[in-house]
Amino acid sequence: MKKTLLLSICLSTVTLLTKGQTYIENQFAGPQANSNLFISGTAKVGADYTGTRGAVSMHSGDASNAGYIEFFRPNGVRKGIIGSGPDNSIYYTGENTTNHIFNSGNVGIGVLAPSVKLDVDGRINASDLISSSKAVFASAPNGNIGILTWDVSTNYTPYVGTINTTSDFAIWSGNAERIRITKTGDVGIGTVIPQSKLAVNGTITAVKLKVTQTGWSDFVFQPDYQLPSLMDLEEYIKREKHLPEIPSETEVKKNGLDVGENQAKLLQKIEELTLYLIDQNKQLATQQQLILNQQRLLSELDNRLKELKNK
Repeated sequence: MKKTLLLSICLSTVTLLTKGQTYIENQFAGPQANSNLFISGTAKVGADYTGTRGAVSMHSGDASNAGYIEFFRPNGVRKGIIGSGPDNSIYYTGENTTNHIFNSGNVGIGVLAPSVKLDVDGRINASDLISSSKAVFASAPNGNIGILTWDVSTNYTPYVGTINTTSDFAIWSGNAERIRITKTGDVGIGTVIPQSKLAVNGTITAVKLKVTQTGWSDFVFQPDYQLPSLMDLEEYIKREKHLPEIPSETEVKKNGLDVGENQAKLLQKIEELTLYLIDQNKQLATQQQLILNQQRLLSELDNRLKELKNK
């Protein structure tokens, strides 16, 4: 009887092998502990079974989902999955991360639903230059903060900075912030709170400085301009200790100095001084003529006196 059973098993095995349909069938309710390979009745395949779960478990798909592979630690804790989603996407999940390759070609690293060709939630480290004829865009997960550059060969203007309407842009050097551009376009050098279009906390050195602003002081030379009298000017200086329309020392310390406006005011005073000098020169010329006339009269009187003495 035993020989007949063994012969039947051998013939069945040979028949299966000759038809290319080799398979392993497990009729037990569960896999055997410490087995190297098991196949469950639901078409689940496990390798390196330890009695809890297989270190690698393969699962077949169904009408909604494709199959997937799970990876486990010896204690049965799942550490990752590789599989395909219902939309033909490929995904890989680690213990705390999820990476996807969608059927549209979008790749997500740490992102469940990548919206661009490469969507990364995390830091990227590149040891060489990343170059392309296309745009390069990097942003935070919310898409509001980042950098945006364009290839100049395509006649696009290159940009760098933030696209968030509520954030400033800062440049660091030597482990400290050196330049800040606020969301309103104010630039601060050495200051993080610029109060004007350019605020510099330090000395500015320039070969040339050009100020363009409307309003100049040539109105002083208009015929209807009322030049203050020197007497009034003297009284004002004694009282205020500075020239009219020129800020005092206290005002400059408190509010600073408008360079363009100050230059116009200084020119106004120079032009007023020029008018004073012209007027004074006229007075001197008149006085000089009076002196000459007086000298001529005195000379005539002296000659007459001499004539009278000689008679």
